Amino acid sequence: MDNYRLYEKTPAVLYEDVHLLGNGSLGASVYGGVPYEQILINHDTLWSGQERDKVGKGTLEHLENCRKLIAEGKLKEANNLLNDEMLGYWSEAYQPLGNLYITMGQSGELRSMKQRRILLKETPYEYENYSRILTLKDAVERIEYDQNGIHYTREMFVSFTDQVLAVKLTAQNGVMDFALGMDSPLRHEQLVYGKSSMVGITGRAPDRVEPYEPHFNPPIVYKADETSDALRFAAAARITATDGEVIEEEFRVYVKGASFAVILLSADTNYTGFRMKRKKEESEVFKKCVERIEKASLKTYEKLRKDHIADYQSLYGRVSVDLGEAVTEGLPTSERLKRFSSLEDTALPALVMQYSRYLLIAFSRPGTQPGNLQGIWNPSTCSAWACNYTTNINVEMNYWGAEALGLPECHMPLLEFIKDLSQSGEKSARELYGARGWVTHHNTDIWRMTELAGEDASWAWWPFGGIWLCQHLWQHYEFTKDVHFLKETVYPVLKGAVEFILDYVSRDENGYIITAPSTSPENKFFYTGQRTERDISRIDAENRFSANESDISAICKASTMDITLIRELIENYVSASGVLGYGLEYDEEITDLSMNLLPFQIGKYGQLQEWDKDYEECTPGMGHVSHLYSIYPSSVINAEDTPKLYEAAHMSLLRRMQHGSTRHSWPGAWAICLNARFGDGIQCNAINSQMPERLGASLLVKGVLQIDAIMGWGAGITEMLLQSHTSALHLLPAAAPSWLNGNVKGLRARGGFTVDIKWKTGKLERAVISSVTGGHCKVRYKNTLTEVFVPAGGAVTLDGKLKQKSK
Repeated sequence: MDNYRLYEKTPAVLYEDVHLLGNGSLGASVYGGVPYEQILINHDTLWSGQERDKVGKGTLEHLENCRKLIAEGKLKEANNLLNDEMLGYWSEAYQPLGNLYITMGQSGELRSMKQRRILLKETPYEYENYSRILTLKDAVERIEYDQNGIHYTREMFVSFTDQVLAVKLTAQNGVMDFALGMDSPLRHEQLVYGKSSMVGITGRAPDRVEPYEPHFNPPIVYKADETSDALRFAAAARITATDGEVIEEEFRVYVKGASFAVILLSADTNYTGFRMKRKKEESEVFKKCVERIEKASLKTYEKLRKDHIADYQSLYGRVSVDLGEAVTEGLPTSERLKRFSSLEDTALPALVMQYSRYLLIAFSRPGTQPGNLQGIWNPSTCSAWACNYTTNINVEMNYWGAEALGLPECHMPLLEFIKDLSQSGEKSARELYGARGWVTHHNTDIWRMTELAGEDASWAWWPFGGIWLCQHLWQHYEFTKDVHFLKETVYPVLKGAVEFILDYVSRDENGYIITAPSTSPENKFFYTGQRTERDISRIDAENRFSANESDISAICKASTMDITLIRELIENYVSASGVLGYGLEYDEEITDLSMNLLPFQIGKYGQLQEWDKDYEECTPGMGHVSHLYSIYPSSVINAEDTPKLYEAAHMSLLRRMQHGSTRHSWPGAWAICLNARFGDGIQCNAINSQMPERLGASLLVKGVLQIDAIMGWGAGITEMLLQSHTSALHLLPAAAPSWLNGNVKGLRARGGFTVDIKWKTGKLERAVISSVTGGHCKVRYKNTLTEVFVPAGGAVTLDGKLKQKSK
């Protein structure tokens, strides 16, 4: 089945309902409006600010005193010290670049009352048979409608091959007039070039953008042009082909009497890379855009489209999935989402899985920046959480499916970003902690910010952001077996992270190695073990800011999240050293750390404790389930090696779900992944049905526009079909009972294997395991386990009982 699509019968009104196009750098958000079309343009390198060399003062000075307070059990005092004296700054903000406007029916500057009534919608602007469809197999958006006997189409895509947005407008059985213009929400100048059929803008980003909440005034700051080192940007759009008359006037370009027209747009900034010098001239950026359009215009629209699809299909075409009949395929996507909670639509999870792959290809390509909180699409100068990279779940979740879903190249922007952070984070480690190695905290941005974030210690005190990111480096090696990448990138970054941990940890009164001051990201607890009447009245089951009173703290001696990350980091570092044949550096220190690190503990409810003591969480429905990182995306705790802890972790998840926050958005996506690791396909499917509750037609989260939910959801559906985190490839470990008949092809597994699976009436029928490098692998289906050898460049076929089938 390859006809997955996003489909709507009306234009988008809210941004959460737009259709998203991209090539890793250039992002386009399409409303599909009539008579106005507004296409929002983003570029992955357009951020506020510039490189900065400041680290919050006071952290190292107060660190030992903070640890002393923790050792004395004065957790609230330690928390207050962190909040008041030891935190830092907010990151810079990802910015919108501009808008491309296509206004149908406008053929010049003269204003008639007829045109006014239409554009103000005082006169009903009647059209029929409207549709806007984003087809996932070719990454092409197509808008169609009929009006006064004329069939209008608007087709567009963003090409990675030619680095342009291409738009083709057609009028069948008639002709059309339209105006083309551009502007930007940032400081800019508009350009119209006579005789060239081109409009454009040049401008610069703000020198500082404060987060949207709480408000610091002024929230957006521009320095004088000559003193500002903020990024410069430009965009250009040209009518490159039409059979109509092209009229250039002072502010817009007009096309009159055309049956078709092709528009090419290019956008860029003067950003040249991490720690690389750049020129300030906006004209140079604009020149680059024009040259790109001129080169692309040597091709016909049909050739541009063909090359775009060929490039895109080389990635997207690697995986196919069919989970059953698309009973609601004819409905708009927004309607399918609304009905999913009460109507079994087995094709919708398949659409979600493939759409997450589509988005990853659209926002993350080799050589680009990694996807931020909104991928590469953002309409606001002051967006939620600065549209930055948040390292305590969100940026990682964007890439959870990258390897298993057959897109390792699209993982590379994040992996290169981590390598940069390991360099910029050396200063933060040294000045904030007096430590070797490198550190990254809760937020980062294009400038590779690694210092502490600000405001509340529950999120801002997070020196383990870089440690979590290290997992992505190791996973890329596990899936690809790329020894060169292991040697040149993974090993040195892991080594630096180990050095930081060795210097950061301390010992408690019992001789255990701890991570004080420690947090379980964004959660808080009652450290006295008692809830006061005032606390109870302020508790919200899902609000992580609730009950910030009385005997409540975010700070402890050691969180389970910290312990898990350290154990995983050490294990991966030791494994990398072994693969490369290196002697193990810091052997004695690592042995001591491994043997004396505070152990995992089981609490009074039979749950995996979240903190060093069995504290009661003040937010029982907290969306962050950081202590369950040990289950997913990690596997430090698993059914094979640590069965008691595995059961305790399951109890922790059940208690969280009981209080309701793990139903939707990114917490719901994480819960699907976790339940898949617990083999609970029924619970996975139950959460699947609730996931659409807070998603727009674009599948962005309503309001805050986060993209992590759809990315994590796609990864969760993949985990339901195939797992490879233990000693065997596990086929259909948590498939939903309603997925009676189906197949999936092209999923990747650790060890360098590719897996195709087919099942019928809920039972495995066939599995094909192939490998480029070859090797032995164990395969599990339900209670059956077998081992096979896959020859390099070859494949092995297994039947429903895991018996090897002859060729």
